[in-house]
Amino acid sequence: MKFKFMALNIEQVKKIATWRMSIRSRYIDMQAYFESYSKEEDPLRGPDDCLGFAVMQEDLLIGLFEYYEREGGFEIGLAIAPKWRGKGLGCSFVSEGIAFGKTLFPSASTVYLEVSRFNKAALKIYRKIGFEECGRHNRFIDMTKPL
Repeated sequence: MKFKFMALNIEQVKKIATWRMSIRSRYIDMQAYFESYSKEEDPLRGPDDCLGFAVMQEDLLIGLFEYYEREGGFEIGLAIAPKWRGKGLGCSFVSEGIAFGKTLFPSASTVYLEVSRFNKAALKIYRKIGFEECGRHNRFIDMTKPL
């Protein structure tokens, strides 16, 4: 499956702000993007000054990928739109997001992420594509994958 990554626009930000990650979780925090929009920044910047991208399949908004520069690599934050969860997109979605991140940070040797330890589906996907646990804090697991 091939996804297209494009810098977020305000309409996509508004749409993503309505997504819930699960029944028990909150909405995705898109406040930083709204603030960036009000400052007329281009491209829009997300939390901790990350780069945010809409993940598209044809004209459909499939998900969100956020990229944070880190020493030796980059960290990812991601979300799949509620109607696309559980449809078998996980591994290709994450793998293509990492490949796109490598174009943003060509010298990166490691990709990092943080995941809720209760998110069993995501943990399974991350482990399947080569992420390994490197730490725990509160209710989160830190993971890395060499590039």
